[in-house]
Amino acid sequence: MKYKSIETLEEANNVLYQIALAQIELDKIDTEAEEKIKLVQKQAEQSGKPYRDEIQKLEEILLKYAEQNKEIFEETSKRRSQKLTFGIFGFRKSSRIEIENEAKTIELIEITKRKLAHQLGLDNAIVREPKIKKAALQKYDDETLQRFGIQRIYEDTFFYETDRDAVNLQLQRSKVS
Repeated sequence: MKYKSIETLEEANNVLYQIALAQIELDKIDTEAEEKIKLVQKQAEQSGKPYRDEIQKLEEILLKYAEQNKEIFEETSKRRSQKLTFGIFGFRKSSRIEIENEAKTIELIEITKRKLAHQLGLDNAIVREPKIKKAALQKYDDETLQRFGIQRIYEDTFFYETDRDAVNLQLQRSKVS
């Protein structure tokens, strides 16, 4: 750094030049780093492919077993899952939001909001981009949703969670033996 303070426009221009040079060098460093990161990510993706494929096949087998033996999940004192040594699997009640005519629903919601904004005198100060956030709709009751042409669909969703700590413990035990 050549300057401790700036006294002329020419010196200010030179400082801007020095900043731009440093920014150019940083861009080069960042670009090189991004290329290395992309290469490492691609290598990791290739290295992990057999494991991802194996997980997918095993998930399919576990799901098929669970679907063929649904009574297991209904008998166990209203629990819809089975806890085993190396994890848990079963079914969960889940819901999703389904909107038959999204444009009409947005219009209904916007009309309601415009009326309130007009009552408050804020209608000229508010600009909205109509977009529905389905996750936010989950908190409303079914009756309210139906008023706007929205339906909540309930489903049984398969799930599983592995217990990696239990697996690691088992691996440690087998090394000791």
